[in-house]
Amino acid sequence: SRYVAWALTDFSDKEFMEHVQAKKARAFVFQFKMRSVNQAFLKGIISNMPYLRILAVGISQFEELPRSIRSLKHLRFLDLSNNAHIKSLPFTICELLNLEFLLLDGCKQLEELPLEIYKLINLRFLSLTTCQKSLANTMFNRLPSLRHLCFISCNRLVSLWANNDVGCLTSLGS
Repeated sequence: SRYVAWALTDFSDKEFMEHVQAKKARAFVFQFKMRSVNQAFLKGIISNMPYLRILAVGISQFEELPRSIRSLKHLRFLDLSNNAHIKSLPFTICELLNLEFLLLDGCKQLEELPLEIYKLINLRFLSLTTCQKSLANTMFNRLPSLRHLCFISCNRLVSLWANNDVGCLTSLGS
């Protein structure tokens, strides 16, 4: 199967792996809010579905995205939105060079973006909720493909980049 939409809320990691044999799946989508998702479950998705282009685990609850996310080389769309527990993203997310859409809105506990997020050279859309005061150290203003940038409920944010340097962000909104 190429597309997996997961709608069960009560299952074990073992049950998931038994039910989903989709090595060539291109999309994995949670259908509705998951209580708590553990690392083993997320690692299972990543290791068993290496050709994913879409990973939508928004409104699920987990504290940490596995570093193995780097192995999803074809990933273009990553939805982590409305996760009330995630505090940071692994630095390996910056190795997803084909990533075009990153949804982090509603991640109210997100303390910081990876410093090398500017390496996501194909990122076109970024929506974000963060506790950070400044994004200057992330140099996200060096994202050459970024067209849409949405800040949602970033109550502490006071600075986006140093010295009013918009960098490569000259095509926002076009």
